[in-house]
Formats: sequence, C-alpha cells, structure tokens
Amino acid sequence: MGFPEGRKAAADGLAALEPGRGWILKGKTALFEAILEGLKLLGSAQPGDVIYVITDGEDNASRSSPRKVEEALVAASARLFWFYLPEPLWHQAPLLPPVELGARENLQELVQHTGGIGLNASIPAKYAGDYKPDEKGRAALSLSIAQLYREMGQFYRLEVELPVPVDKPRDWHLEMVNEHGKKAREWRVAYQSVLLPCNPPTAQKKENN
Repeated sequence: MGFPEGRKAAADGLAALEPGRGWILKGKTALFEAILEGLKLLGSAQPGDVIYVITDGEDNASRSSPRKVEEALVAASARLFWFYLPEPLWHQAPLLPPVELGARENLQELVQHTGGIGLNASIPAKYAGDYKPDEKGRAALSLSIAQLYREMGQFYRLEVELPVPVDKPRDWHLEMVNEHGKKAREWRVAYQSVLLPCNPPTAQKKENN
C-alpha cells in the first residue's frame, strides 16, 4: 500500500485481514521481501529514512537473502527499526522450524548493521492466547515506544575518511569517548556498521585528433 493512499486506507486494510484461529495463523510470511518492497516505496531514500517493522521476526517465504536486503538498506542509507512481538516461549519451541529461528537472528543483525534500534515487547508465558498487560505494563510499553519513535526522528550525519578504499563489504566499529579518551557510557550509539565498496572512478579515454 503506497503512501498516497493515506492512513485510513492502511487502517481499513489491517481491519479487513482475516485472523487465524488461535495460534494457527494463515498464510506465510515473506518478511525480507516486505522490507525490500518498503524500500521501493521510499523511492530515492533520503538521509534519516526509516523502515519500521512490527513482527515476531519469522520469515518462511522470502526468496531474497538477508545479505541482499542488508546491502540494499545500507546502499540507501535507510535504517531498520524493529518492534519485536514474540510468542510465548512455551509455544515457540515445538513449532518454529530452524529456518524461521534463523530469520529472526538475521533480522536482529539487519537492525544493528543499518543503525536502527529494536524494541522487545516481552510477552509473559501466563498469557495463553492474547497479550493483555496491566496498567503498569501498558505505561512502561508506552514510554518505550515513545523513546523508539524519538530515536527514529533523530540522526546525525558522520563523515569518516578511510585510510584505504573499501574493496568489499567491511564491518567497522564506532565508539564515543569523553575528553579523557574513555568510553562515554551515558550514550548509546546506533550507526551503520557495514561499509559497502565504492565504485572506482571510470577512466576517461582521450582521443587524439
């Protein structure tokens, strides 16, 4: 659903979805394909652009690899944020195949590598089929979500001069220090931790007349 269709169309589309029965949900989840589709909707991504997923982290239908998704996000400088809604652990263990558990781990890496942040809404095992937190739990979750939204809207552009050209995807580490050179523990830094290779300048041929 594109941006021009507006919020009401999105809300109506969600309301029209047919729920599954109990814990058995219908259809399959192509989470990584959905992220790529979201990136297409952004068009020419601008600094600070965000893709926000609300999911249990499972994927059992995507054809695109996590590496392809990561490269697309990093190339566009788009950050991936994740609101993680897990199922109770007692329900996950016997039902989730390794491919879906692996997808969840890959999604966590995508969030970290693109400079995004994840929020984990832990669901106590006592909730058999629905997550209904008490008033204190709702207030805590509301504060966490508000903080997540603020972090989506705040970003800085950092320019780094590299000693050598990047010839292949490389990991790098950024750390904030105080005036004494010690790690600033009061800050949490989320940044794009993967550098993609730059295309070398094309040599121009000179023709002698």
